[in-house]
Amino acid sequence: MPLSFTKKRLSSFVLAFLFFLSGTQAQGKARVTIGEKVRNAQIVATERGGQEFAGVLVYANNAWTKVCFNKDDLQVIDKAAKNYFADFDTMKLKKGKKTTIKKYGTLSCFVEWGSDKNFIDRFADTRADLGYVFVRTAPYFAVTIAAAQNQNDGQKSSAYQKFDELCLLFTKSQIADLLEKLFE
Repeated sequence: MPLSFTKKRLSSFVLAFLFFLSGTQAQGKARVTIGEKVRNAQIVATERGGQEFAGVLVYANNAWTKVCFNKDDLQVIDKAAKNYFADFDTMKLKKGKKTTIKKYGTLSCFVEWGSDKNFIDRFADTRADLGYVFVRTAPYFAVTIAAAQNQNDGQKSSAYQKFDELCLLFTKSQIADLLEKLFE
């Protein structure tokens, strides 16, 4: 067995163990575009108030951010993505002279964020708008998470008190891949 294979396997185990310790289990990776940069996002599952949530963990706005949705909200995202696919395939996506955004719906979500991905200690309930947006000449499925204040009373005096608005952009194949992984 090559040494590099053993190191990769060991590092994967350590990463999975760290996610387990933080209450989040790693389930795979997805690609997401933030601004104009394509980034790797970790698919995560977590529990909050006895309810299961799934979402993505990504580095954005100078912090590690976990965006999570419950099962009903994932169904809303799936329906919005299907509407986007239909508009995309029938060429009904309209691009104006300025920024074009079509909204497919709004849903609730919660976000967690912090300076280290293994120690995310700020959280907030917020909303997300679903739709599409053109970046230059390319259309993207957009999940725009609204800004929110930190709701963790134990972390009121430190940095990262406000969650800034975050727009996660997905190509057609990226959102299809993400949904497939979230529904596994």
